[in-house]
Amino acid sequence: MPITPKRGSLFHAETHFGEASLNVRPEIHRRTGLVVRANLDGAKDGGSADPSQGAGWTNVQVSDRPGALRLACQAASADGNFRQARSWLHSAAARRILASTQPAQKPSPAMTVLVPGILLTAIAWLAAWGRFGIVTEFSFFPLWVGYILVLNGVSEVLLRDSLIRRMGLSFLALFVFSVPLWWFFELMNSFVHNWHYIFAHPISDLQYSIQASVDFSTVIPAVLSTGYCLHRVLLRHSQFSHCAPVQVRRSHLYLSVLIGIAAFCVLPIFPHETFPLVWIAPLLLLEPLAYIADTPSFSRLLENGRCQLAGSIMIAALFTGLWWETWNYYSLPKWVYTIPYVGFWKIFEMPLLGYLGYPFFGLIVFTYAGLISSIVLKRNLVELFDRSLIRSRVESTGVKDSKA
Repeated sequence: MPITPKRGSLFHAETHFGEASLNVRPEIHRRTGLVVRANLDGAKDGGSADPSQGAGWTNVQVSDRPGALRLACQAASADGNFRQARSWLHSAAARRILASTQPAQKPSPAMTVLVPGILLTAIAWLAAWGRFGIVTEFSFFPLWVGYILVLNGVSEVLLRDSLIRRMGLSFLALFVFSVPLWWFFELMNSFVHNWHYIFAHPISDLQYSIQASVDFSTVIPAVLSTGYCLHRVLLRHSQFSHCAPVQVRRSHLYLSVLIGIAAFCVLPIFPHETFPLVWIAPLLLLEPLAYIADTPSFSRLLENGRCQLAGSIMIAALFTGLWWETWNYYSLPKWVYTIPYVGFWKIFEMPLLGYLGYPFFGLIVFTYAGLISSIVLKRNLVELFDRSLIRSRVESTGVKDSKA
């Protein structure tokens, strides 16, 4: 007479498939339902096997559906003789129940991000370079959302990890953080006039402000998604992760702040001569602030002999910049450059030497995003990018404490 399994109880049954003996151990769990443990290398016909002794035991997850529970009931008998379950377990019905109660395969996280990203990028790219009226006019944002999804999808394929996975819903905050950052650079451009926007038709100041803010929101997510993927790939080559430690003193931080303030003062006075400071001066102020506030700082990483993250972010910003310039070339709206002294040898609309600004821009993006994320999200970008840097940070704190 079959018995009903109680939660937490174990049943053993043995059946025979050709020359191989199969031992089955159904186990009722509180949360996972029924698990069937099977070992093809278990006891021979007429014997039994202890699941804890054999290396060949494997778990087969079965749901707690009635059919699966009947399997557990029929796999045991009241008098402890489990051999009567042999014929039932060997039947086609039992195999169908086992097969039908397996958990459904979830789609790959990489495909759920990569495929929509590729489709969105392709459609938005076509819209940006075509002339489809309002669709073309508002193609920038979906194009760069597609890029962000593609980079995170590639990261999932290569690493089974991505910035979106690490940050979860807080990743959306990067879009918000990005808007004031680029409006700051628009303010700087009002002094140096290095880039100008071209529209298909005149638009109001209100539309420009809203449309520009939406488009600016993609800057930080794009750079950091690229940087995360590149950095994690480079981490596999540990020879590039270390450099000679750089001693950072308080005097260095104060000097950096003074030079940064002076640079911002000089920019409006001599814009043609000092325009490169647009991409350097913000870093001279952000880095000391981040270092003192103990938020993600390249100065602190270099102090610990860790230079790979800085290199990854600089390369990532340059890579992202190439796509900015590529997609901008045939788009409308678009931007063009008027850069004094170095406005020659253009690659798309950007002069060749102008691309040197992108690596510095990448450092600004990371330090700024790290500072804001630490304050608002209570998340440390350095730890998100590389968990091994957590140990470096802890060790560095421990050394300081011991000296104190």
